[in-house]
Amino acid sequence: MTSYAFLGGSFDPIHLGHMTVLAEIQKKIDFTRLSFLPYNISPTNKTPIAPPTKRLAMVRLAISSFRSSMNAAQNLDIEEVDIQRDTPAYTYSSLRDLRRLYGEECHISFIMGDDCYATLDSWHRWDELCDFTNLLIINRDDAKPHEEVINHERQRIVLDLSSPTEKKDFLKHSRGCIAKLSLTPVKISSSSIRHSLANKEDVSDFIMPPVINYIKKHNLYA
Repeated sequence: MTSYAFLGGSFDPIHLGHMTVLAEIQKKIDFTRLSFLPYNISPTNKTPIAPPTKRLAMVRLAISSFRSSMNAAQNLDIEEVDIQRDTPAYTYSSLRDLRRLYGEECHISFIMGDDCYATLDSWHRWDELCDFTNLLIINRDDAKPHEEVINHERQRIVLDLSSPTEKKDFLKHSRGCIAKLSLTPVKISSSSIRHSLANKEDVSDFIMPPVINYIKKHNLYA
């Protein structure tokens, strides 16, 4: 079965944490393709600082640089369905449109941290997300899900991807699963990088050189 995984966000800016998360996921799960899913308008009214065209350009630069410098994640890509949307990018709408775009038979996973999953019941039409996708939950803060989320989880197929058998089984499901995957912790955030850039601090340990050059050229986050 063809399999796709998507990581949504503003990517304002994209950083090495984003890249290494997807690269490590690919090492552990053999997805056909993993894509960044940048949005134009946030559903939380939290407006990104950089405009969508520039955030999209930075994601492209990061992918190209990551492929060449680390010979890694050759199947990383960008899905532009949300960056072109002129309405708030609710995850429900995004996943519905991705399912329509990619077809009914393929495996689709939506990646989220356990901190987001813990409060999933506050999301728009959250209990319908698995009608379109699988949820791939990665560890971030060991957050405990709300009771509503736990009750919803009981109605789904829950897989622990540390198990080779369950990992293999995961890619056989086009949708409907909630899968848990442990990754190496990444302590980088776009907000802290923006703060450092505003204070003229060095961020070369967190952002790939072509992205830094692009930020400087367009005077972003100054």
